[in-house]
Amino acid sequence: MDAPSSPARAETGFRVRWHGRIGWQLGIIFLLGGGVAVLAALAFAQIAANMLLVRTAVNSVERQVNLMVEMTADRAELFARFAAQPGPRRPEPPQPGRPERPQRGRLASGVRSRARCPQPDGSLVERTMPPGMPLEVPAWLTAERFSGVVFDESGAWVRAYSRGEHNGCQVEVITQNAMDERAAELISQASEMRVEVARAPRGEGRPAGPRRGPPSLPSIAWSNLLGHMPSGMPTAVPGIQWTTGEPTRRPLFRVWPDAGAMWRQLSQYGRQQRWVWGLGMIALAFLLVEILAAWLSIRLARRVVRAVNLLTRAAGEIGSGNLRHRIPVKRHDQLGRLGQALNQMAESLSRLNQETRERQRMEDELRVARQVQESLLPGRLPQLEQTDLAAACLPAYNVSGDVYDVIALGDKRVGLLCADVSGKGVPAALLMSNVQAMIRFFVGSSNANGHAPAPAALVQRLNQEVCRHSPANTFVTLFWAEYDAGRRLLRWANAGHCPALLLCGSEEAWLAEGGIPVGILPTAEYTDQERILPAGATLVAYSDGVTEAERPDGEAFGEAGLVRVCRAHTDAAAEELVGGIVQSVRSWTGGADPSDDLTLVVMRT
Repeated sequence: MDAPSSPARAETGFRVRWHGRIGWQLGIIFLLGGGVAVLAALAFAQIAANMLLVRTAVNSVERQVNLMVEMTADRAELFARFAAQPGPRRPEPPQPGRPERPQRGRLASGVRSRARCPQPDGSLVERTMPPGMPLEVPAWLTAERFSGVVFDESGAWVRAYSRGEHNGCQVEVITQNAMDERAAELISQASEMRVEVARAPRGEGRPAGPRRGPPSLPSIAWSNLLGHMPSGMPTAVPGIQWTTGEPTRRPLFRVWPDAGAMWRQLSQYGRQQRWVWGLGMIALAFLLVEILAAWLSIRLARRVVRAVNLLTRAAGEIGSGNLRHRIPVKRHDQLGRLGQALNQMAESLSRLNQETRERQRMEDELRVARQVQESLLPGRLPQLEQTDLAAACLPAYNVSGDVYDVIALGDKRVGLLCADVSGKGVPAALLMSNVQAMIRFFVGSSNANGHAPAPAALVQRLNQEVCRHSPANTFVTLFWAEYDAGRRLLRWANAGHCPALLLCGSEEAWLAEGGIPVGILPTAEYTDQERILPAGATLVAYSDGVTEAERPDGEAFGEAGLVRVCRAHTDAAAEELVGGIVQSVRSWTGGADPSDDLTLVVMRT
């Protein structure tokens, strides 16, 4: 690993000192992130505690109101028995102009009763209390017992009604307690909280003016967070409209929760006190953890900044082409492994650069080899009377292991070659070039001597040369045919190649006779076949790249596909038929890259 130079170390140290502020910034960010989370948790806990406190306070007021309802109901039963007793009734009726006022320490209350008692003479005597004041019972009140909060024009009351028979008298009693400031004072004393009477709704003793709606959710949350509610928490109690009997719910009181009172109540029970101390210790533990997290975050931030500076400099060196630059690794943590990974990346890039140059050189050589191979193919096919020739060779890679050739033999004769070497790539292309050169040599030397070899003899001679000079486990399949346009005579030999297709009108023939592939057995023998071709006949010699082309589902194009395309191009020229076959094969494979070389030689008479 190369050590950095002195200027590089100085530059790195300067950058570390300069960018060290980022470390403090990261530390502050970590601190704020953790601190905000802790503060948010504390705030939510404070809100939840205050809401619980408010709910407890409201429940306490509601509980006091329910106690008042029970007491008022008991008074109604008591006064019902009292009203049935003979003798003078108490209390005395109030004097005109002097309203009844509550005594100190008691609620403003009232009792109304009516008793119908039978006399010895069979008549009924009705007595009311206070005397002379009739008892008015609303029509909806048909039950014998009733107690609860009611609302009428004069305000809110805790009212109870009782009807029954006592001492032979039919007695009805109504008792009530006013929900006024005195009731709020008594509830405050009982609950140790500040309780006041809520303002009455407009039209029930409240002066006209702007009506304030219920507090919004943000204001309630803010008040709960601060633990202080300037306007108090309204306590709504379900009640009944006294005149109509319709249920309603109105705020009776406003309560200001007192956390001190709650803690004083908790301090009376040891178990709750232990919970309070436990929560305090948990909060202290959170604070210590936050301090430790801040210290670790600042330390980590400084290490991260140093590592980032080294990585930035290394990335710049590698980006500029200096693939020998390495990062000094002193730690084996994740940052150290990141530096090692960058060093390995530089080594990989160096090897990849070398491999890329080698690959580029090979591609250039393959490009030249393909150009040479294409130059070996006949640029222009020989022309024969009443004969149409066309051919094509499409390599799967840069160079092809297939070859075709059309050689003029003179005297209106032509030789047709379609061959395929085992394997692919450069070795197959080199062997195929040798095979093509040997066939041209054999044909040329035979023409010079005036003795044209038969197809089987030519293939047999080629087999001997390939077995002598080619590597083991290498063979060539080929179809070699001679066509005499004057006599319309076709002679061929097939050395293990795909059977050529011959279409003569509706007749369909496959030219497979011949022998084994060239290059396997030096003593192999081959046979000639010949046939007279009528006008309109079509000969298609091809390689296995045509019939073995597969669709995405694995189905091969096959010989049936080749026949189908040829039948569809019955009246087309040879060049057009070649193009139709190539296009059909490409459509069959769905446009995928070919897996094998594709070679075609087509002759139409």
